Amino acid sequence: MMSTEAPRMAAPGGVVAQEKRGATPRQPQWYAADHHLQERRRMITNIARLLQARKPNAPADWMQKLPQMARRLEESLFRTAESFEKYKDTQTLKKRLQSLAMAMGLRAQQAKLREGGAPGEAAAQAAAQGG
Repeated sequence: MMSTEAPRMAAPGGVVAQEKRGATPRQPQWYAADHHLQERRRMITNIARLLQARKPNAPADWMQKLPQMARRLEESLFRTAESFEKYKDTQTLKKRLQSLAMAMGLRAQQAKLREGGAPGEAAAQAAAQGG
C-alpha cells in the first residue's frame, strides 16, 4: 500500500521539511518549507538564548537538553501561530513562550489530577478517619 503522505526529510537544525507538497496536518496552511526553514532555525536559536539567559549557571545535563527543549518549544509556537508574521515576531516571543509554559504546566497539573485524584484528597480522607 502506498503512503499518501509526502516524503519528509530532516533539515539541518532538526526542523523537518516537507518536499514541495504544501502543509501537513502538523504544519499550518501558511507554511512553505522552502521560504520558512531559515526563519525556523533562527527562532530555535532565539528560544535557546532566552532559555539560557534564564538559567545562566545551568548544570551540564540541562545544557545538553537545551537544543531539544528549544526545538520542541519552537514546534509548539509554530503549530499554533496564526500567521508567519506572528510566528516570527521576536517582540512577542518571550510572552508567547511564557504563555506556552503556563499552558504546559496546566496540562501537566490536570493530568496529575486525573491520575491520582485532587491534591490534598488523601489528607482529607485521613482527617475524616481521625488519622
